[in-house]
Amino acid sequence: MKLTTLLIFAVLFQVSAASNAQITIVNKHITLERVFKEIQKQSGYDFFYNNDLIRNLPAVSLNLKNASVADVLDASLNGLPFQYKVVENSVVITTKPNTIIIQKQQRKVEITISDEYNKPIPGVSVVSKNKKVVLGMTNKDGKFMADADEGDVLIFRFLGYAIKSVTVGKSQSIDVQLDPTDSSLGEVQISTGYQYIKPEQSTGSVTVMNNKQYDSRINTTDFLTALQSRIPGLLINNDVEFEGNSLFQIRGISTINGNKQPLIVIDGFPTELTLASINPNEIESVTVLRDAAAATVYGVRASNGVIVIERKKAKLGKPNVGYRATLSLTPKENYERYRWDPDGANTLIEHSKELYKGIGSTAYSFMVLPTLGSLFTYPETYAIMARNFAGIITNEEANNQFDALRSYNNAGDYADLFLRTAATQVHNIDVSGGTDNAQYFITARYNNSAANKIKNGSNLFELSARTNLKLSKRLSVELNTNFQDSESFWSACTRYHYILSLRKIC
Repeated sequence: MKLTTLLIFAVLFQVSAASNAQITIVNKHITLERVFKEIQKQSGYDFFYNNDLIRNLPAVSLNLKNASVADVLDASLNGLPFQYKVVENSVVITTKPNTIIIQKQQRKVEITISDEYNKPIPGVSVVSKNKKVVLGMTNKDGKFMADADEGDVLIFRFLGYAIKSVTVGKSQSIDVQLDPTDSSLGEVQISTGYQYIKPEQSTGSVTVMNNKQYDSRINTTDFLTALQSRIPGLLINNDVEFEGNSLFQIRGISTINGNKQPLIVIDGFPTELTLASINPNEIESVTVLRDAAAATVYGVRASNGVIVIERKKAKLGKPNVGYRATLSLTPKENYERYRWDPDGANTLIEHSKELYKGIGSTAYSFMVLPTLGSLFTYPETYAIMARNFAGIITNEEANNQFDALRSYNNAGDYADLFLRTAATQVHNIDVSGGTDNAQYFITARYNNSAANKIKNGSNLFELSARTNLKLSKRLSVELNTNFQDSESFWSACTRYHYILSLRKIC
């Protein structure tokens, strides 16, 4: 009797829990499978049911807000031969007693696929758009038996042919003809600066970055940023200097006293320009010649490697305007992660106490002398102990001052006073156009950089224009004009640190 009472109580508790969940479903066309998933998502109940029984059932319309699980199930299963039972945190969906469900059998549809010459194509992939599954592939005769109903959409895919979609009709056989596509790949060429050659004609080590690859890495400010970690053997580090030059090398250093910089070739012309002066938004492709084979083209100047840069060309016709804006954010440095000791302040204070314990009561007298006091800067811990030994402050006051130093966070103070999130904005606009005999490409770029250090940053305005004039079939003239105005600014405020404290003196 007691066991029966407990079981009845458990069932009532489960039903009560199901009715207490607040479910909201507002959808005029929702399947039962989706209803069960929404209930599971909003209440945490797990559902157990035969998916084959409800897959082909029509969608229902629900408009329920803050309803219980039981109310949602009653509304969604209304008029259907199903019942539900709540067992702990699970809902079991079963058919009602004495109910016979006749599942709809999908019919077989014979599919024959051929090419433009009416020859069968084996291995064609058949995909059901309605079920979002791959049904299979055609056999050696180009045939396939598909389970499909009238109105289903079948998609056929095969390499070298256009994708084709066919809607199943009343007929039990479908003939499909695929149309070939132009699948020829564009010929890959390498620019040496003087000419374009095929990869198999190149005897050296070459790396090519096209416009898509380069734009995927373009940051905001300079050309070098997009090359970092993308070209094997190319080492770029402007923060490191070697014999007065920044670290910019291709496969190491090849000379001791000579020029160590790679040769830069822009639009076919060797130049002495630095890569930092190149507008990164004008780049079409970058080719890096990394070994001695480049010397066959450029001679001894190629001993440090060659970087061949192709800039974008003008588009013929009416003026074509392009605009690009980028924003780069760099969070300020967290110096807390560099601490060697989580309780470093207390460690340094205890060390100072041990270090200065023998200074005696005369130490304070030397600190306040006009001559010596102005020549030396005393650590704060030394000053506290000197005042304590001289009787200026009591032991309790000295301990309070030491506690204040222990609680002081100099790394956080430094970040608040001197650091910020760096932000760099770049706006680039270009205009190109012209005729077969005269083309122009004009670019304007504005770069505004706010560095991580407060009151540090730079502004850059750059204007460039390229004009190509075709004077005859064998003679053309290219004119390049560049204007650049830059401004760098930094804080002139001088600051210095104590071991445990940081003071602002300007």
